[in-house]
Amino acid sequence: MDSNFFFKLGAEISIDFVITLLVNLAVRGNPSYWTLSATLMVLCQLITAAINDTLIVYFLAPTKASVGKKPEIANVFAKGDYSLAQRAMCYLNKGKFYGILGSLSCVLSMFLALALAGNAAGFTQEVLFRSLACGALHMGISSNTRYQLVNGVERLAYDVAPTNVAKLISVSVRMGNNFLGARLWMMVAVLTGLQ
Repeated sequence: MDSNFFFKLGAEISIDFVITLLVNLAVRGNPSYWTLSATLMVLCQLITAAINDTLIVYFLAPTKASVGKKPEIANVFAKGDYSLAQRAMCYLNKGKFYGILGSLSCVLSMFLALALAGNAAGFTQEVLFRSLACGALHMGISSNTRYQLVNGVERLAYDVAPTNVAKLISVSVRMGNNFLGARLWMMVAVLTGLQ
């Protein structure tokens, strides 16, 4: 396992938490004026983000090989003598895997948001399919691509820079990634008709 895994996980969840709150404050205004439904939607978004962040960081982390076995490639930029085809398959396999996770996570968050707001009946078949599409596109393509790149930058940073500098680079790249991800999420939600 990546020796910096817990640092990266903590940084990712903390950064995403702060950015999610800032984006909601910018969009919704003063929290004292939020409706119960808006407050529950923000809470649901924070929980879903923490789950997604944990899964993404965990499943893109380098792994140790079983005795005598070459480790499975964790991300496109992982160290190792992997072929271009193996790296391409890693991207496609992670995309498929994250697409499924994203679909389930988006469906769960939409249902929770509606149920907590007292409108569970609003979770129609149309909302289900839009949630599935939105989650799959966001996690399978957007998040997968962005986090593959984050891992590439981090690999380079930890290889060439002192640890403290590499950690600063890691936090900076993850912060930029989360801002970009929040904006792309809004675009995907509009594209799929979820928003």
